[in-house]
Amino acid sequence: MKFNNLSIVALFASLLLFTACNQEMSGSYNADLSTELDSVSYALGYQNGTFLAREGIEELDMDNYGAGLNAGLASEDELLTQEEIYAVVNKYIQQITEERSSENR
Repeated sequence: MKFNNLSIVALFASLLLFTACNQEMSGSYNADLSTELDSVSYALGYQNGTFLAREGIEELDMDNYGAGLNAGLASEDELLTQEEIYAVVNKYIQQITEERSSENR
């Protein structure tokens, strides 16, 4: 599966809530939806979290994910080129797909 720019943005945006909560991925999250920004932030996190789950991504390094997310939101220079980003994400998704296939045999 190949990712377009929107998919990459979705990957980087999906843990905005997780980064803000500073909790482990398996932990429980308490959202405060008292403002429109709170609700939008939660909605984006939820949408992207379900996207990641559908892709089979169950484990991420939250510190590096947060660093990438914050750099992207701040329009900072990326540490990986766009080609490297696509390659590393596609390779990871391919590995997950292969693992699922071998488990279902």
